[in-house]
Amino acid sequence: MKKNWERQLIKILTELSEEENFVFEKILDDWILKINNSWIYGNNFEINSLSSYLIARDKVATSFLLEKENIPCMKHTLQLNKKHPAYKNTYKKICEDILNKDIPVILKDNKGFGGKNVFKACNMQQVHHYVDVLMKKNIDIAICSYVDILKEYRTVVYKGEVLLCYSKNIKRKKIENGNVIKDNITVKIEPFKNTYIERLAIKAANTINISFATVDIIKTKENLQVIEINPAVSLELFAKTNKVNYLLTKEVYRTVIKDLKNIK
Repeated sequence: MKKNWERQLIKILTELSEEENFVFEKILDDWILKINNSWIYGNNFEINSLSSYLIARDKVATSFLLEKENIPCMKHTLQLNKKHPAYKNTYKKICEDILNKDIPVILKDNKGFGGKNVFKACNMQQVHHYVDVLMKKNIDIAICSYVDILKEYRTVVYKGEVLLCYSKNIKRKKIENGNVIKDNITVKIEPFKNTYIERLAIKAANTINISFATVDIIKTKENLQVIEINPAVSLELFAKTNKVNYLLTKEVYRTVIKDLKNIK
């Protein structure tokens, strides 16, 4: 059966395999890919160490390490599942932390991605409720302050260098489902150049020793700060926007593939 869609990554790697002369194999509905002897799982390339990958996936761990190095970031606080032996101590601490924060706060899956399972709590009753909701599926959750985001930037960092940086002009249309944050997002994506943002992204990536990742940075009324580091580099939306952005994405992957070709 012919697919009615194709990932931009697949299209780009297919083109690059011809241009750069490497063997490109697609496995398991194109979710597992192989370039010579190197694997790609989804959007995860065989480049980062396992420890760096796991730290980047963990929002609380990432923010803790960035804060330790005085890198501006969105602080995330850990809440463990009730089944965890340290639950009572962490829950007492989390309630104290929230009481000292400006309500509302954001509760989310600590290892989530794609904006899924994100809740906005406007009082302590909602905090308790959403903690229970998230704990049904997660061993740990992250809690952070709710801030007014003026601008969002995504940088692609590879081995201490920013290969791509773009801004996202987002128009949000809220769809209320209780206090669950769900947005229909119209995105105008534009390549962007800013030395400070690039330095911030590189410093953040270097802090957790990650080689290939996207570092997301937000602009608030107070400052620019790192909101998260993503070890799974997805540029699907950016590449789809127009031909210029597609070619910029292609050059990012070309740089990475040239190194992968040499991995034995």
